[in-house]
Amino acid sequence: MLVRPYSGVVELRIHRLPWLADEWLPKPAEPRRPWWEEQHATRRHARHCLPLTMANSLGYTVHSPVSFRVDWDGDPHSHAQVDTDDTMSRVTTQAAPASFTVQPGFTVATDQPGQFVQIGAVPNEVAQAWVAMGAMIEAWWSPAEFGIVCLLTRAGGVTVPAGTAVARMNVFLAEAGTARLRVDDTLHPQWTAWRERRGRPGYVKDLDYLRGRHPDGTEVATHYTNWRAVER
Repeated sequence: MLVRPYSGVVELRIHRLPWLADEWLPKPAEPRRPWWEEQHATRRHARHCLPLTMANSLGYTVHSPVSFRVDWDGDPHSHAQVDTDDTMSRVTTQAAPASFTVQPGFTVATDQPGQFVQIGAVPNEVAQAWVAMGAMIEAWWSPAEFGIVCLLTRAGGVTVPAGTAVARMNVFLAEAGTARLRVDDTLHPQWTAWRERRGRPGYVKDLDYLRGRHPDGTEVATHYTNWRAVER
């Protein structure tokens, strides 16, 4: 039985603009990445690394509603050039040098003050040609449209088909933003036992973290293996 560390259900709503097709709606974020599944060594490690898969699968991916090509000369002070058949200016390059901006086709809403919608880069992608800028939207009151500004990472041209994931969004509770950092110069009470277990003769990967086990083998009552594990 999973012990819930909080109470209540948080809902993220989107209000679709008339032109956004069903196929380009936000989708639940995927826990794995194709690039790490393509290599044996990476696949064996990454798919069992719960901190990575939890980060990957948090929230929803936001997709480009149009196809376009963007070219940039590599000068951080120069604007990129965009080429697209779209006639509604849903992709532009005026917001900042070395960037392009995508209109996602919806606004966001939450129910309670302090329930921000966080926009940011899709995590753990390899050799991405762009990185979405981070943003925090006060979604409990703002009806405004927004654009996702993506900073280009290398010179040259890149073609972006419609439906490409350009960013990730999730709800961020204000309480997390006020967390205080406290430095403790003593070791964690279970650190020594953890080191001894990991350093024992004949050690093989035991997946204690993935399975939610303390160093003594007891189960962790509040362990999550995916975001759906939270009882509602």
